[in-house]
This record gives sequence, C-alpha cells and structure tokens, in this order.
Amino acid sequence: MNISKLNPIGYETKTDKGNTYKKSNLATTALVLSSAALDTAVCTGKAGKFVKMFTLANIFDDIIKPVHKNISPKLKTPINALGVAIDMLFALWIGQAIDKSINKKRMEKADGITETKA
Repeated sequence: MNISKLNPIGYETKTDKGNTYKKSNLATTALVLSSAALDTAVCTGKAGKFVKMFTLANIFDDIIKPVHKNISPKLKTPINALGVAIDMLFALWIGQAIDKSINKKRMEKADGITETKA
C-alpha cells in the first residue's frame, strides 16, 4: 500500500502517459471534517437551528419523535448514529466527486503541457 495516498491534501502521481501531477484529496477531507464538526455540534446541543438544517444527526428529535411518541428513548442514540453515518457518507461521496473533477483537469493539463513541448 502506498502511504502517500493517505495524505489528506494530495500526493504526486502519474497519468496514463507517465506525466507527473499532484492528485487532490482536499475536497473529500474538508467535507468529511466539516460534516463531523457539524454533527458533533448538533449531538452535543451546541448548534443552532440553522446548523441543524444541514445534518441528519438530529433526525430523532425533528422527524421521528413527533410522529411516533411511543418510541423508546433508548433508540435515540442508534438513530442519531445512523444520521451521522449518512451525513459522513454523503460528504465523502460529494468530496470524492469534486476531487475526481479536479484530478481529471490536472491530468489533462499535465498531459497537454508535455504534448505541446514535444
């Protein structure tokens, strides 16, 4: 396993044509960490209504509790954990899509520059 691939910002790699470019992991890292921070704020009760709109971590209080008043309070933690997991996976998916777009442009630029020099 290449340890440099775990760099949260990016690392040097090669295109299919053998040209070097810096691969990005920054969008994925930023979105996952932002999601974790928002979910932590919501779960600890330190978030306002505006922040709660952007997370699923408060799903128990906002959606399930008014609909089913007889749900056990013991289910609050697993439901909130599911909301946090969904938030993190969504952030990971969006971040990887952004990084893929950035990396595609960087690969094209790296290959284009060497083709014009040749």
